[in-house]
Amino acid sequence: MAATHEGGCQCGAIRFEATAAPLGAGYCHCTKCRGATGAPIFLGVAFPRAAFRLLRGETKTYRSSERGIRHFCGACGSPLFFELTDTPDRWEVLVGALDDAADITPSVHVCTASRLPWFDVLDSLPRKAAL
Repeated sequence: MAATHEGGCQCGAIRFEATAAPLGAGYCHCTKCRGATGAPIFLGVAFPRAAFRLLRGETKTYRSSERGIRHFCGACGSPLFFELTDTPDRWEVLVGALDDAADITPSVHVCTASRLPWFDVLDSLPRKAAL
């Protein structure tokens, strides 16, 4: 049985869970992810869509690109997760929205071509210039 990962927004209006093992986790350096999080880097973890469900509340959505739909709390504005239209079988959760992310281990950096030049994570993970 896979561990359940729960999370939600800052104000508690939105709660969610994923009841399957993560499909993978990674850092994204693209301008869209930076803009959506307000941070110099994004850390997300993918879960199977079939194992993901809202427990409380309804998210607001924003189509941030041709293929990306971002979900956030309409009350406090917390970014929570996003879906990619070209991979509808998986949802990407912001690691910061999880209650406990101690077992989430990033394995890659993507979109490093748009990395902020003054921000670098000093690890030995593979780097990809784009997705």
